[in-house]
Amino acid sequence: MIACPDLPFQAGHRECQRRVRFGRSIRRRVMPDYAKPHSHNAPQANHQQSSGKGFRVGLEEIAHGCPFAISILYYIMIDMKVQIISLFPEMFPPVLETSMLFKAKDKGIVEYSYINLRDFGLGPRKTVDDTPYGGGDGMLLKPEPLFAAVEHAIGYDPVAKVYLMTPRGERFVQKRAQEIADEKKGMIIICARYEGYDERITALVDRQISIGDFVLTGGELPAMMLVDAVVRLLPGVLGGEKSAEIESFSHGNNLEFPQYTRPEDFRGMKVPEVLLSGNHAQIEAWRKQQSDAQKK
Repeated sequence: MIACPDLPFQAGHRECQRRVRFGRSIRRRVMPDYAKPHSHNAPQANHQQSSGKGFRVGLEEIAHGCPFAISILYYIMIDMKVQIISLFPEMFPPVLETSMLFKAKDKGIVEYSYINLRDFGLGPRKTVDDTPYGGGDGMLLKPEPLFAAVEHAIGYDPVAKVYLMTPRGERFVQKRAQEIADEKKGMIIICARYEGYDERITALVDRQISIGDFVLTGGELPAMMLVDAVVRLLPGVLGGEKSAEIESFSHGNNLEFPQYTRPEDFRGMKVPEVLLSGNHAQIEAWRKQQSDAQKK
């Protein structure tokens, strides 16, 4: 039994439980303007954390200042924790702090953390790479810093899955994005650099992901694409309940039907009459026909 410092021991625990149940029951109704939670910086790592404005304050209001209830509510109310391991963590905020990704963070649906791999480097120069055995061009990321960084991230979110961005991975498609979103488990994403990584890091990896048959200078851009594709599918991020259901690739190889808005006539290009008819059955049939016609 855990005592609450602001209440008598026995009553405190029962009251904490009541507050946690209350917070869980109104989870979707209290998301608006919430704030940065407690820091989980490791002594050896610069683990930059980014979460919704006002979120901590909102939890304190729900839990009436009870530290125990606040910590439990925070764990319950964040749908997904995304931790990104990179040598260039400064690349991510400009992307993840805008548009729908910012909205997800601001509503307390997701939390972004950036872990600088260099903080786990070896020796006074914080070395993270070395030449490959057997010879060859380029440098490989060493196993020691990678293992230390991943284990640090797992310590914060033990049930999270570890993703490695690599051309060798499975091709990332919309179906996989939906599966990851439905799991609602944290994501620890490794962004490789240089010529690659020591193969032994794969012992900690749950999924290897490729975004296509081409080569980039690092895993940061693919990681951004992975996060964007997954986070926008979490409940409460997109505007309408069915917004994600009608998108391209939401059902296999389907492509979204053409859409139009005002004005009705623009430079002689007119909106199809069926969309102006008000006949919902005909509109749905037209949309399906158009979507099927565009399948790859």
